[in-house]
Amino acid sequence: IRKIGEQARLPLANYVMKGSKYQDLRTACNRAAREGFSFRWYPADGPVDKAIEAGLKSTSDAWLHAKHGREMTFDMGHFDIEEIRLRGVAVAMNAEGRVEAFATWLPYKKGRGRCIDLMRHRSSMPGLMDFVITESIKTFRARGLEEVCLANAPLANTAEPENPHDRAMRYIYRNFNRLYG
Repeated sequence: IRKIGEQARLPLANYVMKGSKYQDLRTACNRAAREGFSFRWYPADGPVDKAIEAGLKSTSDAWLHAKHGREMTFDMGHFDIEEIRLRGVAVAMNAEGRVEAFATWLPYKKGRGRCIDLMRHRSSMPGLMDFVITESIKTFRARGLEEVCLANAPLANTAEPENPHDRAMRYIYRNFNRLYG
């Protein structure tokens, strides 16, 4: 078994964004509010909102276009409106009501946890995805969820490569991560 990364899990029972450790997240949220962004959890059990769904699709398409790529589903989700209707989605909208960023979250722990899956944005505002993630976490905590997972951090807490497999994994990360981020 080779370690290629680490999951970032956050228990929500005592989650607070206080102290210098969370200053950057508070700054991102304050900036988003100042610039007229709002957060909305588009629920799985709510009525279908065609305008929001069109905005999600448009944002996803813009993100893919900016990356000069297409969906890469080998290790992450892909845009699927039916899946969004089943699980919900975290949405950031600008002052005019246009979808600027979103994140999908997969349930785990028998529905008591959520793991971030798909993240897309069209805005170049720094910290907008931090805003989406932070507001999602607040929403999940208010709904009584126990934990969130911020997915895998590739090569987190791994030692310097000792063998060909480890060196290959580090090479792939360093040289190909820039293609998809």
